[in-house]
Amino acid sequence: MPAQVIPKPTIREIKKNIWFFVKLPTIRPITKGNTTHAVVLT
Repeated sequence: MPAQVIPKPTIREIKKNIWFFVKLPTIRPITKGNTTHAVVLT
């Protein structure tokens, strides 16, 4: 079997993926003392 050629992502696909990840709400835990608060950044 011939080796599969993995095409390099184009600039458009890279920008689409970056935009997709940016638009996703990220949850960042913030620790204050002994209490951990989950902050959702949109």
